[in-house]
Amino acid sequence: MKLYDISVGEFVNLLEHAKGNIYLVTEEGVSFGLNSKLAQLYGIKMLLEDSNDNKVSPEIIVEDKEDQEMFLRYWMSRCARVSGWTSK
Repeated sequence: MKLYDISVGEFVNLLEHAKGNIYLVTEEGVSFGLNSKLAQLYGIKMLLEDSNDNKVSPEIIVEDKEDQEMFLRYWMSRCARVSGWTSK
């Protein structure tokens, strides 16, 4: 799953609410778990090195179906806000 132009705060918030394993996939195709705070900090540091505006575009693997639905709900609500489909 690829997330585009998500703020670091939003990404961390989603990770904190995840129940299962979430993996960050690097440009080289290497994936590592984001289950610990240390791994999250390292992953975010890597993502921010390529960012100019504190927005990141991580590619992630989500194992838990509920977590996948959470990410999709977030993404759909964000798209609705950006497109003007909702007032929030």
